Amino acid sequence: MRKKTPLHTYPITTFLLISCLVIPVLGLQGSQSISSYGTISYYIFDKWITWADGSKEHVQIGDGFFILNETKRRLVGFVLGLTGVPDPFWSAENLALFDKELAYLESIGVRLISEVNLFFVGADENNQRIRYKAVLDLLYKHKMLFTAMITDRYNPGFDCSINRVITGTYTMGNWTRNWVSIANEYPNLVGILVEDEMDDFQHSNPSYMPEQVRDYMKWLMDLIKSLTDVPVSAKLVHDDWISPETKALLLPLNRGPSSVSCYGPDLTTFNNSLTAWENVLQKNGRPTTDWWAPEHNKMDLSVSPWDVDTPHYTIEYAELVLNHGASLVALFVMNRQQNPSWAFFDGNGDPVDTLLTIAPQISGLQRMQ
Repeated sequence: MRKKTPLHTYPITTFLLISCLVIPVLGLQGSQSISSYGTISYYIFDKWITWADGSKEHVQIGDGFFILNETKRRLVGFVLGLTGVPDPFWSAENLALFDKELAYLESIGVRLISEVNLFFVGADENNQRIRYKAVLDLLYKHKMLFTAMITDRYNPGFDCSINRVITGTYTMGNWTRNWVSIANEYPNLVGILVEDEMDDFQHSNPSYMPEQVRDYMKWLMDLIKSLTDVPVSAKLVHDDWISPETKALLLPLNRGPSSVSCYGPDLTTFNNSLTAWENVLQKNGRPTTDWWAPEHNKMDLSVSPWDVDTPHYTIEYAELVLNHGASLVALFVMNRQQNPSWAFFDGNGDPVDTLLTIAPQISGLQRMQ
């Protein structure tokens, strides 16, 4: 959450009834396994990925956790930051920068790039394909699993209306269909994050009622779910006091783990707010041991309203998130020309001191005890 430039014997009749219920759910969500979204157990993601170098990897998600070649893992990743480089992000210079940064992250055992914000780049769908794929090809090259984020919130004229016209006669539905078709081409796509902190949007724009936000998000998420089989979730903020009514309406729309931005000023305060977030999940009938934090860092409260505090970030903050039940935590942000102190890489694509300090600790956090 910050300003942006923005899963004994029974009678035969009972058996038949259970069979009728189970088969459709498994057909939608994936193969049977250990997960527990509702009363049916299944993997919410189950694919064999053949990487660019010819190697093969079995990637599954169960209970929100990742199983890589049959080994259960938590993932510590990074947010790429496509809005944090000189425009356009698909330029040769920026692609070379991403390539260098991803090579470093691959070398230290990072496997996840989070909330790849494939923002609106115009109504020409061929240009969308060329520009988005330029970045997604690099993630595939470096064996990075990724979650992608689609958001209309930061486009001019956004008003929470269903299938609004973005520009000319080009609608949100047009863009969403093409956007998902491009992302679906990549077997390393493990989740789609829908909009960016719409609970905070409603909190900041109280003229929009929670039900209006819910109706828009249901339309968009239902459309995306009809186009892909990966986990789909509304990306919210973890603070329990921000628009609890909107949170309660949006959390049931998720297909897979609940996803939230996660920041804290100090470990004690952060621990308390994460406990409150677990209570929100429990109150709304959501699992508390398999949620995702696709955006995370330390915050600095010495400025108003607050700032991202990468220079003072320590691995204990990520550890705290994981200890509160998360299975994915991604550090914000790799690139940020507008706020260089936020970034984990400098303008040349070299890791800053904070990243060099935490790099040796990442592999240990990703192992399950």
